[in-house]
Amino acid sequence: MEKTLVVSLVVIVLITYWLLNNRNMKTYTQYMKRKQRLEESIKDFVATQTFSNQNVAMAINQNEEKFCISTMKNGAPVPLFYEFKDIIGSEIIEERVPGTKPSGSGQSNRNTTTNIQRASEKIMKVDLKINFNDSENPFVLANFLFWEVSKNSKEYKNALEDATYWHNIIIDLTRKHKKK
Repeated sequence: MEKTLVVSLVVIVLITYWLLNNRNMKTYTQYMKRKQRLEESIKDFVATQTFSNQNVAMAINQNEEKFCISTMKNGAPVPLFYEFKDIIGSEIIEERVPGTKPSGSGQSNRNTTTNIQRASEKIMKVDLKINFNDSENPFVLANFLFWEVSKNSKEYKNALEDATYWHNIIIDLTRKHKKK
């Protein structure tokens, strides 16, 4: 009887592990398929720099002064092509998880050991809003982060670093073009 119980528990643990691992694999596979579809939608664009994730693919061609961005609309990638002169600017937009407080908002009382803990700030989106001189598509949101993470997490820091990098590229492109 005891042996049967142990074997049953081991089987349950193995099945649970397999199911959880399988779910993670499905998520990863879906991520990679979306990313690949976005990359394929801009494959004919000759790029000097590119970026892609499961929600956006973008590229620039410094020599031809062209910019390409592709996002998913109704399950299909939609690439848009612009000349540098048509880029107006960009801004980084962060969306905080409702009900979380900015880091450092916790209170502590030095006279006692009481430390009132509050929810740390969590971010659920980091977008780069790119504005264009285009009446049909006046802006595009390039999504760099699309799940809930702590503002102290590596995922958040990487997403913000990538968004800032591309934001700076766009600022540089618009400044150079205005000087011409």
